Amino acid sequence: MYGLSFDSARAPRGKLRGKRAYFRRVARRAEEVLLAPGAGQWWDLWHYHADWPGWGNRGWRWREPHLRALCRVLRRITAAQSAFTTPFQSWILVDGSDAGQDATFLHTPNPNADNFPLASQGIEWCGSRLEHYFRSQLAGDVRVGVSRREDDPGVMHWVSVQGVGLPIG
Repeated sequence: MYGLSFDSARAPRGKLRGKRAYFRRVARRAEEVLLAPGAGQWWDLWHYHADWPGWGNRGWRWREPHLRALCRVLRRITAAQSAFTTPFQSWILVDGSDAGQDATFLHTPNPNADNFPLASQGIEWCGSRLEHYFRSQLAGDVRVGVSRREDDPGVMHWVSVQGVGLPIG
């Protein structure tokens, strides 16, 4: 079973003043993500970071609100899926060792590169301790898998919802 590791050395130094307001802002920004799918629109591995500074490296109580925000963005993509005129892929990627790298992704065929669909290698679609959490946050058939990076002993958690775009992996 794979989980998350917390390293406060990767978190911003000092105290976060206005913590409640900060977390309200995180939730509001996720709710305000603008998606305008339609003819001629494309996304080349577009991604949304809820915790770019890495406050979630301090512990679960700091990371969970950011993960909730990433789920909100994925739900917004799910709600807009009927407006997409091209095939797309969408998923959440959670870095097991650095909260600042967690993101929700949206990917379509695009003129930048011939990289659609994304076919990620080495994902084991079981064994993530985050599976129960994401199943409680997202509707539908939620899949949570893990993969290892060659350059880091950490684990990447891949979250996707079956029936929302093309599958990854």
